[in-house]
Amino acid sequence: MFTRSLLAICAPGRWNIHTYLSFLTVLSLMNGMVTGDTIAAERSRILAEDAFRWLDSHPAPPYLPATGGTSGWDAAERNATVPPHTSTPAPHHASRGLNFGAFRAFPEISSTVRWDDNVYKTATNTRSDTITQIKSAMKLLTHWAQNRLEGNLEANIKRYQELKTEDNTDQKFSLNAHLAPTRRVEFDLSVSRSLEHDERGEPGKASVQTPSLFSAPVGPNAWQQDSFKGTSRLKLRRLTTEFSLGHAERISLNNNQFTQDHTWNDATLLFRWALTPKTSLLAEIGQKETVYDVSPKLDNTETRLLAGISWKATARTESQTKIGITNKSLTNAQGKNNRSLTWNSTASWQPQSRTRFNFVSNRSMQMSEDQNEAYVSSGVQFGIKHTLAVDWDLLASVDLNQSVYETAKEENFWTSKAGMEYKLPNWFSVGTEFVRKTKQSTVVGGEYGSNALMFTLTGAL
Repeated sequence: MFTRSLLAICAPGRWNIHTYLSFLTVLSLMNGMVTGDTIAAERSRILAEDAFRWLDSHPAPPYLPATGGTSGWDAAERNATVPPHTSTPAPHHASRGLNFGAFRAFPEISSTVRWDDNVYKTATNTRSDTITQIKSAMKLLTHWAQNRLEGNLEANIKRYQELKTEDNTDQKFSLNAHLAPTRRVEFDLSVSRSLEHDERGEPGKASVQTPSLFSAPVGPNAWQQDSFKGTSRLKLRRLTTEFSLGHAERISLNNNQFTQDHTWNDATLLFRWALTPKTSLLAEIGQKETVYDVSPKLDNTETRLLAGISWKATARTESQTKIGITNKSLTNAQGKNNRSLTWNSTASWQPQSRTRFNFVSNRSMQMSEDQNEAYVSSGVQFGIKHTLAVDWDLLASVDLNQSVYETAKEENFWTSKAGMEYKLPNWFSVGTEFVRKTKQSTVVGGEYGSNALMFTLTGAL
């Protein structure tokens, strides 16, 4: 009887974790040399090794942001490189997507009605209006274990009840691929095309234009942008080296803004050294060359050198910070060269499962569309999301952006938001949000204040 059991354990094709542990148990009974604690330790070790092997061959899928009609509260979350924690209670009717062969599709559509008391964002002669907005999106993801392919298609239609010149439609298409031929080598490729319109009263955007003193302002500036980016990543124990190349072209489609048409090439070399499993040091070297089609005086080269740290202090706190020097030199106007301290910092803190705080701070060098002048943009945003119930969230955020121009002009933009979102059965949700925007400027007549109230219905499968 014992001999047949032993032969069954050792039979070809049946040697796995369970048979191996059974074999150890048999030996222990025969010799009395293996204790119960030893067997448990051996089992744990083998299961852990198998788990690591599985993780190495099955990389985690990309983070998918939760759908929601009032997600404007957390621009901090959208810009952060660290995804939010997943310990928040999951909704009863979270979108699951639809299977299409090797892909899973995530369709979403939302309808928003917004009332704004200062559409043009001006200090005087304010105009109010009601805006209807229809936004649709489709995301496609593959089921592959090691490689990924993702496609995104978005359309955003805005229609004004009275100010018909402000009607516009934004569109965006993007395709992203992740390739991992080995455990240590990865490649990311992305290509996108977007048609977008300026939001009134945003930093660096052109002022409201009027063809004549007796005509209404023309519509917002429209832009088409095509971009491509490739990234290679090499992992060597604690050191990860990442090199990326990007190319983009941005052209104006209306309002005689063709002087802003330009292309740029961006190269970045990033080093990440893991001090511990939860803490890494960062070093980044980059250069960006920008060429303007009809404004050669704006051609410039931007060189940046940054260092930082990313860490995860506890299971509920994550952060990444990079700080350094950026130098912008104008090819045909050396007297306007500028050097500035720049940084980018993101943090997420979840003190309890129902409450999460987001923080974003950044400082960078930009070019204004208004008078073709450079400025330094500094921003801070603080957001909070609290789950009252599994299907009911409260959202709030405060954002400050300071723009300092080379002509000594200074502008401060404040944006405050407060809202809520309630998830309905069958993958629908409703949301409401109040937005308060103010602008302070050293230019007389450059300030404004506006209030907006919106209601949104969102459906996602």
